[in-house]
Amino acid sequence: MLVLQHRIQEISEDHTSGSLELLSHICKAFETFFQETKKSVIDPENWEHSLRQYSELFQPFPVVQHFFSFMSSTGTHDLKRLESRFHEYQSHWAHVDQKIAEHAYKSIDPKWEKFLVHSHSLTVKTFFKWLADRSEIVTIFQTESRPLYEGREQAKWLDRMGHQIILITEAQSANAVFDVDVIISGADRVYKDGFINKVGTLNLAILAQYYKTPLWILYDGRKWIDASTPPHEKQNHHNLKEIWEQPEGNIQIRNYTFEWIPHTLVSQFISESRIHHSQTPE
Repeated sequence: MLVLQHRIQEISEDHTSGSLELLSHICKAFETFFQETKKSVIDPENWEHSLRQYSELFQPFPVVQHFFSFMSSTGTHDLKRLESRFHEYQSHWAHVDQKIAEHAYKSIDPKWEKFLVHSHSLTVKTFFKWLADRSEIVTIFQTESRPLYEGREQAKWLDRMGHQIILITEAQSANAVFDVDVIISGADRVYKDGFINKVGTLNLAILAQYYKTPLWILYDGRKWIDASTPPHEKQNHHNLKEIWEQPEGNIQIRNYTFEWIPHTLVSQFISESRIHHSQTPE
């Protein structure tokens, strides 16, 4: 269990990957645990305590919490049965990003050639891989996504797919939104009144409305939360040193990681099971 605990802790310190990629790393860690452990039964109290701890490490990511909740609800502590349930979960959710990509692909206007994306999302990457696999090469404006610059990593990945990539700073977003056909974004959590995503998404949403540019949100159904957004989740502080290691004088630093975007700014929500044209997905 200690090896698994250490690996989960390491994964929780990854602040650039999206929720599906984090879950992929976590599943690999569990796979290794099941293969290497020599026990036939896991101590129930220790197992449940560990799963709660793991879940707390990934509070901003409901997809990851969904997995830990499932593993906690299996009703067994027999290792073979746990492993079997683990593989059932993997099988059920294995192609969720491809299903989302397929729904989005069927909805796009064939005339669209320029896209804008923000931050780093496996769901978004899968959509553009879906296009590339069909020899549909497009121009993608990708934000750097400061202060961690995870947009650069996504830009390199999209470039390998063969698309034409234009990397921009967030300060250039207005010019880019004016120039593109659609903005494609992921979401970290989707509530009844809005969604949470990487800071900078709200700017894009406001610009999209101003320029009448469609804004599409691609999301895994596990991210849907049937409630209004809690006030404490609308702004999320992170390490201030990411902005400035040693600020001078009395300068104060603000570093929000995630932010809330109202549904009224969204053109369309697309999940693996449905497409929402309304302002509030239900």
